[in-house]
Amino acid sequence: MPKEAVRIIQFLNSRNKYELSELDIPDTTSTILEVKMVLAKRNLMINLEDKCQTMQLVVDRLITKFEF
Repeated sequence: MPKEAVRIIQFLNSRNKYELSELDIPDTTSTILEVKMVLAKRNLMINLEDKCQTMQLVVDRLITKFEF
């Protein structure tokens, strides 16, 4: 898990209900689960983008070989 995710979760866990209500966060547990879900999806998208770039490089090299 990225460092910023850990910091967000620690921040949410260290606040009381009053402080969280001032931030419009009614439920700490659901907010933490949502943060984890968003970060997991973000990591998935980053991995997919990296894989697509790698595949595109392979395709570009193949095309270059056939052009000559």
